[in-house]
Amino acid sequence: MRRGLPALKNLFRSVLLLSALTAASAQAAEKIDLIIDTDPGADDVVALLFAMASPEELNIRALTTVAGNVRLDKTSRNARLAREWAEREDIPVYAGAPKPILRMPIYAENIHGKEGISGVTVHEPKKGLAEGNAIDYLIKTLSTAKPHSITIAMLGPQTNLALALTQAPEITQGIKEVVVMGGAHFNGGNITPVAEFNLFADPIAAEIVLKSGVKLTYLPLDVTHKVLTSEARLKRIADLNSNASKVVGDILNEYVRGDMAHYGLPGGRCTMPPSLPTCSSLRCSADVKSMWSWTAVKARPSARPSSIGTTA
Repeated sequence: MRRGLPALKNLFRSVLLLSALTAASAQAAEKIDLIIDTDPGADDVVALLFAMASPEELNIRALTTVAGNVRLDKTSRNARLAREWAEREDIPVYAGAPKPILRMPIYAENIHGKEGISGVTVHEPKKGLAEGNAIDYLIKTLSTAKPHSITIAMLGPQTNLALALTQAPEITQGIKEVVVMGGAHFNGGNITPVAEFNLFADPIAAEIVLKSGVKLTYLPLDVTHKVLTSEARLKRIADLNSNASKVVGDILNEYVRGDMAHYGLPGGRCTMPPSLPTCSSLRCSADVKSMWSWTAVKARPSARPSSIGTTA
């Protein structure tokens, strides 16, 4: 079966983001103190497995979950499943916001299935959630952290961080950078002609984070459409011969079959990260005037550095 056709718009964007962080850490020769905010979703599960297999580069302090691809109870279970598959029970998982700040919840079960993961059997993980909730954890951790020391990788809607910033704006002191998988520019959206799912799911949260003054790097759909998988990459994953690599392979193969059926193609499409994308500084804004149908993130040139990362 041929694989490696044009990039699947909904799969493994999360992996690209976390691979970018890993590459940046390797270049800097120091670990990144990292909190991963996530709504797994098969793409996020694969990203989490990649991240948790990189302890030399990433010091993952916690996983915080949010409703997005599926309901909060399922995203929280799936994050704990990823932790179990990666054999990283040392990493706490905190459940966060069960719904967006204002709009009605929307999910992506048509892409990820009712349980959020296709191709593998889900079960209740042995280890439960950490005590407390994600918003309180973010406030406590960031308010007491060394100045500008913690990176937050956001793989889903930004509700948790937005609520934390609303309750305690001073937590920006602990944030080194917020890296967001979301938004769209030249290529258009994946849920409306201009909207990308993560921002469409909670545009008010995205706007709060954008206006918070923290250093922001966005990896939009445009970036993820530039990277492809290949038979060789899939074989390298299979050759790892670990429980985690089998999970990744099973998820990939299920998406390949679904992609073939959905698009009428002879092979599946997905994105995998070959390298760190080149970035430039832009000013970014969230257009939420008609958020119920058209939410977009737009970028325009700016003299302010490091406000958004995108392909040059």
